[in-house]
Amino acid sequence: MANLQNPKQAMPPGLPAILDRLAGLLAAATHDAPMMLFLQEPGANQYLLHQARGLEAAHTAEPRFGLDSDLARWLAARDRPIYLAGSDDQPPPPLDATEMVLFIPMPARGSAPGDPPEGWVALGPRPTGGPYIPGDLAILSALVDQAALAIENSRLLERIAALDGAKLEFIDFVAHELKQPMTAMQGYAKMLMMGIGGELSDRQAQFVQVINANVGRLARLVTNLLEISRLEAGRVKLHLEQLHPGPLLDQALAAVQPEIESRQHLLEVHLPKDLPACTADRERLVQILTNLLGNACLYTPPGGTIRVSLSAQEPVGPSPGHLLFSVSDTGIGLSPEDIASLDKFFRADRDLVNSQPGTGLGLSIVRHLVELHGGELMIESELDQGSTFSFSLPLTPSDGTDTSSSAP
Repeated sequence: MANLQNPKQAMPPGLPAILDRLAGLLAAATHDAPMMLFLQEPGANQYLLHQARGLEAAHTAEPRFGLDSDLARWLAARDRPIYLAGSDDQPPPPLDATEMVLFIPMPARGSAPGDPPEGWVALGPRPTGGPYIPGDLAILSALVDQAALAIENSRLLERIAALDGAKLEFIDFVAHELKQPMTAMQGYAKMLMMGIGGELSDRQAQFVQVINANVGRLARLVTNLLEISRLEAGRVKLHLEQLHPGPLLDQALAAVQPEIESRQHLLEVHLPKDLPACTADRERLVQILTNLLGNACLYTPPGGTIRVSLSAQEPVGPSPGHLLFSVSDTGIGLSPEDIASLDKFFRADRDLVNSQPGTGLGLSIVRHLVELHGGELMIESELDQGSTFSFSLPLTPSDGTDTSSSAP
């Protein structure tokens, strides 16, 4: 006897497991009766054998038959399970020599009347010799119906994944096509400001500055769209290493220092000297910190306070230790409704928010990057009282274990 699975058909991820599970349940329900499972082949006008158990290999030499074949018409002439026990009726080739006695249709979800089934399950006689009674037919039909639903869901997920891939390819293409003219516009704007095209009046210089600022804003939007799309598609890889947080925090603070000084913010940094190393991607950790610090600057009125603190959280039971980063401000804050709505393109409906440049993608990017590190972004906020954004990163093992790797 042979347990066969056709290796030539490309199947959606998850479909082989569904078919294996169905075959196992059918075997348990029938005491290992011979079984064949046919599914429509996407893009082809035929049924293809995906599972065969308890059959001689010779009986699976013709593992497919067309939807317009005599066998398909014979099966489609009934809209319910076909039980041949005690009947002279026999299926046409290629199943006529297999001694199958029970044929159960696998309904196609969302099909129109008259459409062929998604597939068929063919079962041979019980090894125990007993007949299939009505209760058996009900149980077996229910198993096949549930498998049909699972198969449809698997194929839907495959289509969704294909659409996500097409979306990312489209965004990649658009980003590439937009970057070239934006770079040219910024270059010409800079040359105009330098007087290369002739001396500009104050009003003309102001116009060129507005053009340059808006091209820069568009460039940031394109970059952020590309970033969030790659994060959602799982195409961002982390290059993990052992890092001491102090120098990275200094790098992030240097990036926002001009904004802090221009708004006369009071900056408080609480950085214990004995902090252990953490495991993170150097570039991405600086990006997370710079984004959170930048938001704190933008949405804190002049003269407000921004606090940055780091602390080590020791392991508790099986939970590993981690380093906790917190960025607090005395800014406009968020309502519970705002926090619940934090997602792509989110911007609170406040005058100070609307007056600041931004795409609303920053926090979504931060959240994805933190989660990619195995951490969690936590938010505490109250309207007009400020906000605290915190996240954790795993501590580097004290035994010196090498944690350098790439995480998908």
